[in-house]
Amino acid sequence: MQTDAATTLETVTLNGSTTGLPALGFNIARHNIGGSANNVVDDSGTEVPMKTSDKMPGFKFMEAFWLDWMSKDPTSTSWNRDTQKDVLVKLRSQLDTLGLKDVTISSSDENSPSLALSALASMSSDTDVMAAIGKVNTHGNDGQSLYRGTDREPLKKTGDPVKQKTLGFGVWIALDINQMGVSAFVYWQTLDSGAWGLVESNPGDNWIGTPNSKYYVLAQYSRHIRPGMTILSTDNTNTVMAFDSTSKVLVTCDLSSFKAVAGPITAWTTETSGTGVLYESSKVDLSGTSFSASIPAASVMTFEAQGVAV
Repeated sequence: MQTDAATTLETVTLNGSTTGLPALGFNIARHNIGGSANNVVDDSGTEVPMKTSDKMPGFKFMEAFWLDWMSKDPTSTSWNRDTQKDVLVKLRSQLDTLGLKDVTISSSDENSPSLALSALASMSSDTDVMAAIGKVNTHGNDGQSLYRGTDREPLKKTGDPVKQKTLGFGVWIALDINQMGVSAFVYWQTLDSGAWGLVESNPGDNWIGTPNSKYYVLAQYSRHIRPGMTILSTDNTNTVMAFDSTSKVLVTCDLSSFKAVAGPITAWTTETSGTGVLYESSKVDLSGTSFSASIPAASVMTFEAQGVAV
């Protein structure tokens, strides 16, 4: 089943063709829908009903809350930041009054991390606004410059730093976790056309093809770094280290700083070219608290060590 491939940790068959597929274990889903409405707007005394575009695929359509669809610029780039700050504080106050203190408010959902950081920086001097924000949502459309500089400092003032809606892969995921403090990833669409989807698909005509190579790259992270794990610091921003304190499992490349490692150690390899191994497991020999492994070029490897004492 297609949902099993996205939400479980089983080995599944996709659409009857791709067998032995490692499921991704997602616990957050993004629905690819289109905002529309059927409300009527008063245009200088003339009532004009909204019409759904012929380009709107039927599977995407939903009734939304676009009150005035004739507004000239409804995009977030036209928002007044002072008004936004006022709304954030008022919304937090009202939620608290209704007993919804556990409901977290996000700052503006921007097209790229650099825009999200810029928006957050513009609000960072207002303590009331920063107290109202619990997370930052952003798409991942950006280069690597965003991982450097002082713009990242306001992220430390939010309770749940960043959730990405779209993302680069390989090294970018590692940088997102290590330097941006990303706490969750929400992928664009598991099933979508061409390179957009983790699995090539045309949702409009119910066709589902085969996984793109990035499916297996993301599996390296989503299958092994699970909810509740603690991200530990490393001296290499291309390396992500996560520890499960309950099961004593460490997902890492460096064991030298730990008291003891009982083992065993299992490795998983994905070669990003799409022509090599996609998600191949192997055993790694352990010597005390160290091991060595040969990592292919342009690949992602996960090492999972059992019985680790911090």
